Amino acid sequence: MTDQRWIPETLFDEQGFRMTYAVERVLYEMQTEHQHLVLFEHKLFGKMLMLDGATQVTTRDEFIYHEDDDPCADPWRMDAPAKS
Repeated sequence: MTDQRWIPETLFDEQGFRMTYAVERVLYEMQTEHQHLVLFEHKLFGKMLMLDGATQVTTRDEFIYHEDDDPCADPWRMDAPAKS
């Protein structure tokens, strides 16, 4: 039996708050000269990308970043249809 790995989100440590995520599977992990990157799977959030202990994006909230990708929603685009 292997031990369960937990990855902490340390973004709010100075405020006395920390969340820790149970890891289903680590997909990629790397420590560079500038940051610690980890991409892992979580039961609730799906794939999670963390940089230096701060969640950047998850599969579960990814739709938020693409919701406004409809070109008709951008009135400043020259090729967007005119609103009546």
